[in-house]
This record gives sequence, C-alpha cells and structure tokens, in this order.
Amino acid sequence: MRLIDDWHKSNASIENTEKVPTKISYENREPLHWGYDVTVTETSFKWFKLLLDPHRAAQVPGPVVSSERLLGSLVKTAEQVAADYLEQVWNYTMSDISRNQGEGWESRHHLRVVLTVPAIWSPAAKDRTLKAARAAGLPENISLVSEPEAAALKVLRERNQDRTVQVCSSNSSIADKFTQFAGRGLFRGLRCWRRNCSKSKKP
Repeated sequence: MRLIDDWHKSNASIENTEKVPTKISYENREPLHWGYDVTVTETSFKWFKLLLDPHRAAQVPGPVVSSERLLGSLVKTAEQVAADYLEQVWNYTMSDISRNQGEGWESRHHLRVVLTVPAIWSPAAKDRTLKAARAAGLPENISLVSEPEAAALKVLRERNQDRTVQVCSSNSSIADKFTQFAGRGLFRGLRCWRRNCSKSKKP
C-alpha cells in the first residue's frame, strides 16, 4: 500500500504530508488552484464539505459562511464545488498510481474507492457526497465509511486480535464517540453517541 504524501505544491518549503488542504479557487468559473497551490491572496472555497450538510454547516459559521457567499457569485452548488475538488484529487491520485505501477495497471488491479465522512453526516449529506464523487469521475464502486469507524478499523487491522477500541472524533463543540467490539477480526457491535465537549457528563 502506498500513502500519498507528496501532493503538488508550488511552495517548496512545505513539508510532505498525507493530508492535503480542502481548498479550491476558480477563474471564469473553472478550477484554478487546489490544495497547497491555493495562495493566501486568492479568493477560495474552504470547509465547503460542510455545505453538503447545511444543518452541520450552521454549527461552524466562519469559513462556511464565506464559502456560501462565493457559491452565489459563481452560480455553483456546494455539490458542484465538492465535485470539482474531488476531480483534482482523483486525477492526481490516478497519475500517482500510474507513476508507481506503470502503464496498464488498470488491467491488473480491481479498483474500489472508500470515502470517509463525518460520523454524524445525515443521509442527505451522504447522498450528496456520492453524487459529487461520481460527478468528479470516480468509479461507480464507491463505499462511504464514517471517519471514527475508519480509524477503529485501521487499529483493529493492525492489532489483529480481540479487543475493544474506543475512538473519539471531536471539533470545537461536538464529539462523536464510537466503541467498536472486535472478535476474530469481525465487528460484534457498534455504539455511537454525541455529546457537547464542554460538558463532563455523558448524555
């Protein structure tokens, strides 16, 4: 398995990392720059993923409001902006695979895409995420997995033994807790709850 950590960046001083900023800028309604190539002087979309779930977006007003205003000026939907960004990421990923696997790798490997989404994503937001991914040119074989669940799966796969793993995915106000019960590599159960991080007691 190869983890991409050499995302394209115009600023050579930026260190390699497996994460790439969720930013995209436009010129004449077409994508101009994305990720690390978006400069601080450019007007760009940030945190636009949250706009796929308006109810959650209302909980993080700052950058989300700015991106929401940009949607109107570009006459684009949040789904279209997400698709434009995913298309850039996908194209870069395909180029990276070709560089490392060689031409014709598609005929030797079965392709499957797994996207992670926030644990509290609504069904409507999940549907918009899938639509954006397909509009971006990703394969039809796409699965959605919650972010805390993906983290728990990684730990369980590495440990490869019976144990209980608790994962807490939090931001400034909300914590999503998952308790995964593993037995012989398979899940026996899943618990999830939300709570306000500022309070000490559980709901």
